[in-house]
Amino acid sequence: MITYINSNAVVFLDGYLGQNPIISKHKKCVVLKLATHEYRVTDDVEQRTKTVWHTVYVWNEEEKEQCLKFAKGDRLSLTAMLRYEVMQDAKGNTINGAKLHLYNGEGAYLKLLK
Repeated sequence: MITYINSNAVVFLDGYLGQNPIISKHKKCVVLKLATHEYRVTDDVEQRTKTVWHTVYVWNEEEKEQCLKFAKGDRLSLTAMLRYEVMQDAKGNTINGAKLHLYNGEGAYLKLLK
């Protein structure tokens, strides 16, 4: 069972595709695996300190078509809604998670960067 917690949080990401886009099993959305990097500067030298992976679900028909042209390694910029989930694993343990959803409407944004 999954419980969704509504959120008004909008997230902006600029990162790289870790794999080619995937069409979901039910064919209603395209799934993107996007890597972003956290950086810090020490002695005027930029150093990457951490890679964070994000799963993004694209529901907008026009943007789904656009996503299928993307490939692993492409740099993307996007704005999506953050949706929190509380799930249970096979053993009944509670798992808290967050996923990003790109829907139709205000604020939805997806762009391939060169």
